[in-house]
Amino acid sequence: TPLGALLRPHAARIAQEVTYLSLHAVAQLLLTAGQASRPESFDHAVQAMALAGALMISHGGTTADLRTAMLAGLLHDLGEIYIDPRCGEADADRSLDFLSYRHLVVHPHVGQLLLTQLTNYPAAIARAIAEHHERLDGSGYPHALQRDAVSPLGRLLAVTEAALAVLRSERPDLARVSIALRVVPGEFDLSWVGAIAAAARTQPAPRSQLDSHDVQARLGRLDVALQGSQDCARALGAGAESPALKDALVLAQHLLGRLRAGWYASGLWNTEALKTTEAAEVEAVEDELFFRLRAIERAALLRAGELAAPDAERLNLLCISLQAGER
Repeated sequence: TPLGALLRPHAARIAQEVTYLSLHAVAQLLLTAGQASRPESFDHAVQAMALAGALMISHGGTTADLRTAMLAGLLHDLGEIYIDPRCGEADADRSLDFLSYRHLVVHPHVGQLLLTQLTNYPAAIARAIAEHHERLDGSGYPHALQRDAVSPLGRLLAVTEAALAVLRSERPDLARVSIALRVVPGEFDLSWVGAIAAAARTQPAPRSQLDSHDVQARLGRLDVALQGSQDCARALGAGAESPALKDALVLAQHLLGRLRAGWYASGLWNTEALKTTEAAEVEAVEDELFFRLRAIERAALLRAGELAAPDAERLNLLCISLQAGER
């Protein structure tokens, strides 16, 4: 798999340390149930265990750090066992409507509760599991934590989860993983990303599936959607009265600002810079920025919660503008 280049140098050590992981009876039960009912979720857990371990080794962690990281990776999605199977993580980015997505976003908190109340695992592992979908810029879930509010182990799991999400896509490769983790400044802890970027550089460069005309057309749609969403959020924020709507629009403006920073950092706005950039890299950056627009929509809806009809209509205007680039 694309993970091979990253895991192979550490395979013997990871395989050795697996035998020392402490599996509480509750964890064993839930992993076994997950393996039977959702085999793909069990495979994902094992991949997360191995990837978290490889990143910890590359980071220079102690043996205790390594075992903690691997155990956290193995257990990070235990909370999914208690949500509707139709709302699984693998479908979140492609087919889930927002109501189904609201069911999915509780699984990190459920996982934390399971470990805290039913096992004797360290609090650091339970906390990290609660944080594995958080982002340092506040765009994650379930609590939209920012910066120092996310623990070091939670940051590692966030990078691990995001990397594996890219590898579930239609075009899985380490180059796209590396881009996804760096495209929006301040989203992930880059101290955990270096090993992935280094492994990606050892692999053959991916090829773009788009011609130059398609790339330029998508860039135009992306720029228009980003600018339109920023203008819309700003205008709606100026007239918002309810605290819930204001809070959602402030979050959207913050995240759109971060996305614009990623746009500028990528150089995609500069025609001259584009001439020296590989088409596959441009396509990967485009894909990630479009994905972040969809993520901002969900983040704003989650932050708003239940709104009165007039406020819901106003927030829907922002959602429409965030979707404009995909049409």
